[in-house]
Amino acid sequence: RLEATPQYAPGRPYSELKVPPEVHAILATAAGISETGIPKVPYVHQCHALESFIGEGRNLIVATGPGSGKTESFLMPILASMALEASQRARTWGQPAMRALLLYPMNALVNDQLARLRRVFADPTVSDALRGGNPRRARFGMYTSRTPYPGQATPAKDRDRVVAELKKLYFDEMTDEYKTRLKKEGKWPAKDLDSFIGSGLTTSPHDAELLTRHEMQATSPDLLVTNYSMLEYMMLRPLEASIFEQTKSWLHACPDNFLTIVLDEAHMYRGSGGAEVAYLLRRLQSRLQVPRDRIRHIL
Repeated sequence: RLEATPQYAPGRPYSELKVPPEVHAILATAAGISETGIPKVPYVHQCHALESFIGEGRNLIVATGPGSGKTESFLMPILASMALEASQRARTWGQPAMRALLLYPMNALVNDQLARLRRVFADPTVSDALRGGNPRRARFGMYTSRTPYPGQATPAKDRDRVVAELKKLYFDEMTDEYKTRLKKEGKWPAKDLDSFIGSGLTTSPHDAELLTRHEMQATSPDLLVTNYSMLEYMMLRPLEASIFEQTKSWLHACPDNFLTIVLDEAHMYRGSGGAEVAYLLRRLQSRLQVPRDRIRHIL
C-alpha cells in the first residue's frame, strides 16, 4: 500500500500578514536561515496562528496533520511577541522572566523540542535581530528531572554532577567533524562550555541556553521547557520560587506583557489527567497574581 504525504496550502508572505513590522522583520530573518526550520512562506494555518495570536491577542488551538508545522505554529508567535517587547518595551525586556512556558507530557518530547529551540533562538543572526539594540539576549532552558541537579548548589556537586558530566558528553573523544554535525542538528548546547566550566559554572552574557537548575533559579529563562509533573514540583519547592517571582514582577511591570503557555500534544490531556493539568494552570495564574487575560494559551 502506498500512502501519499498531504500537501498543505501555502499562505502569504510574512510582509503581507496583519502583524506589526517588527514581526515581519524577525520572521523574515529566521526564515532566511535554513537550519531554523522557519518556512520562507508559511502555510495558511500558520498565517492564521500569527494573525490571531499577535494581531488579535487570541488563544490558539492548532489541529492539523503530520508534517504541517505545528511546532512552528507556536514558535513563530513566541518569537514574534518577544521581538515586539524588545523593540517597544526595552525597559521590561531587561528583566529576567519566564515569557513562555512549553509544557510536554513526557521527557522524550522535551528533548526533541530543545533541539528546535537551539536551532532558532541560539542562531547568532536571529538572536541579534531579536534583541535589537538591547544588551540582553533571549535565553531558554530545559527544566526536568534530568536537569542537573536538585538541592542546594555546592562546589563538590558542581564538579561531580555538572562538570564531569559535561566533559563526558561533549569533550571526551569528540572530533571537530562530529561536533559540527551535532551543532547543526541542535544536539550541542547553545553555550560556551569552555568558559562555563572554566569560570566555575558562571553563565556568560553570550549564552543562549541555561543548562543547570541553579542557573535558571538565579535568572529565569525567557522560554522554559518542562513537563507538567515537574511544574507541579517547582510550584511546591522554595528553591524554584525565584522563577515565579521574577515572572510575576515582569508581568506587573507593564500591562502589555503576557505569559504564553504552550501545551503540546494537547489531545492527551483527557479525563482526570486533563482536569489535574487544568487546575495546575489555574494555580500558576494564582501564583503570578494576574487576571486570565494576561496569560495566553496555544494548544
